[in-house]
Amino acid sequence: MKKGLIIAAIVLVIIGATLFVCAFAASGYDLSAFGVEKTETNTYVIEETFDKIEVDTKSSDVTLRVSEDGKCNVVCEEKEEVKHLVSVQDGTLKIIAEDTRKWSDRFSLFSSGKDLSVSVYLPASAYASLKVSASTGDILVPRAFTFETIEIKGSTCDVYCYASATGRNEIKVSTGDIMIEGASAGEAVLTASTGDISVESFACEGDLSVSFGTGKAALTAVDCKNLISEGSTGDFTLTDVIASEKIKIKTGTGDVLFDKSDAAELEVETSTGDVTGTLRSAKVFSTDTSTGSVRVPNGTSGGNCTIKTRTGDIRIEISEG
Repeated sequence: MKKGLIIAAIVLVIIGATLFVCAFAASGYDLSAFGVEKTETNTYVIEETFDKIEVDTKSSDVTLRVSEDGKCNVVCEEKEEVKHLVSVQDGTLKIIAEDTRKWSDRFSLFSSGKDLSVSVYLPASAYASLKVSASTGDILVPRAFTFETIEIKGSTCDVYCYASATGRNEIKVSTGDIMIEGASAGEAVLTASTGDISVESFACEGDLSVSFGTGKAALTAVDCKNLISEGSTGDFTLTDVIASEKIKIKTGTGDVLFDKSDAAELEVETSTGDVTGTLRSAKVFSTDTSTGSVRVPNGTSGGNCTIKTRTGDIRIEISEG
């Protein structure tokens, strides 16, 4: 009897699997065809004035766009039970995600298959502040806008920031990349745990802080007052990076490469990584390594350059011009 039930159960499983495969193939192998979660496009028209923007979303891409008609609109791709509350409060445009799904409904195999998004069409170019908080999804801030302060925090997010900030620009992600290009800031703090950090054509009046874990960081054509960086296992590449005062870098197993970069004073410390490349001006070198090789100029003038490693090599040259 038990053997017969087992055989019957196996037959039913095979039949169910066959029916599913057939239906899956008929849908063009699109899981969303089986889903009950549908997306819809909602447009929120903003008539009140504001100079601050705050976005708090869960799983949507966030993009700022230039308004062609001079009006502010917020266009959201949403689910029936994942909407955004859009309002202006005390001069702040607030876009807040409201997820009314049950806990069990958030882990469905059959999703709509369509990315959710928040597009903010702005009529002006300058604002007091931008604050974005997201769990997943990409964040894009174009160079058409300027802010006094920028603060972006995400979990699994890629951030593309081309806008300038007269004050502080702080971007922090856990799993994702950060890209800044063609912008400026009063000061900047960039943090990525497992993603890459890329900064290009960036002017920072004050200090620039770059922290990364298992990813890599690359700075190109960057001017700042002080560059402070801490890494774990990723490589750090500096190309045409000039700090008017100090460059201080501390990393674990990652390499540090200078390409025609410089500062009045440099301090580099690694564990197993190599420190190599070219600086623009003469330095008085102080080096320390346990098992690595050292090759630096015997300079007696210029700023101090201190490099310490455990097992990494140290090879620095001076490149004029």
